[in-house]
Amino acid sequence: MDLRERRPMPRRHPWEVVRAEFFVDLLRRTGARAAGSVLDVGAGDAYLARRLAEADEGPSSITCWDIHYESDDLLNDGAVTLMRERPTRRFEGIMFMDVLEHVENDREFLEEILEECLAPDG
Repeated sequence: MDLRERRPMPRRHPWEVVRAEFFVDLLRRTGARAAGSVLDVGAGDAYLARRLAEADEGPSSITCWDIHYESDDLLNDGAVTLMRERPTRRFEGIMFMDVLEHVENDREFLEEILEECLAPDG
């Protein structure tokens, strides 16, 4: 969920639920294990990240980066970490869900994040 749409008691849009179920099911059906560390760019309220982290086949850690997080949002509960500043480390996988259409220079942004944040074997 986009943080600008957040309400005190969020009710999930069916699209969010189905999309999360799709990715969790995809990991299960393919027998693939998600990358060990994943960066979720523009993660919003981290719903998808949490669903993936809960899956047996999910990544071992997910860093959710969103410039709209407030101080109260920032947390680290083991598998999921929320942060407002751009990460300075590299990740084995990167997700961009509903983000690039909101970035003015989307191609440049994508290339920059991949160059700076994707591990060589990611």
